[in-house]
Amino acid sequence: MKLVFAFCVVVFLSHLMSNAVILAATIGVRTVGMILAWMFVFRYARVKNWNKSPEGQHLMSFAFVVGAFLTYATANNIAAWLDPRTAQDFVDGDYPGRLSIGLALYAWVAYEMHRCNTLLTDALEEK
Repeated sequence: MKLVFAFCVVVFLSHLMSNAVILAATIGVRTVGMILAWMFVFRYARVKNWNKSPEGQHLMSFAFVVGAFLTYATANNIAAWLDPRTAQDFVDGDYPGRLSIGLALYAWVAYEMHRCNTLLTDALEEK
């Protein structure tokens, strides 16, 4: 329930920002999520026997695909920014709310990757 509330707050607050600010915030949150995802993948790969159970394999696959998706999405924005042939408003939304929803979703992914790292830290400290 807290996550749904936080999601709604982010969407609401983003309506008070310009598209450029929303886009910058989205890329920032996405980059944090990307770093956390890869951090989890590399940390979890060091855990003994992670690949011996379906749960361990699923957890690694999920974290890997999230890291790959976030890396791909961030690289697309960076490439668009660096290419002088790209129109300045190319990465702006093409329907109402697209940037606001994107910001909230990327923030959610970053939160989930933070949660995965916290859970792994707690589990490793119990041993």
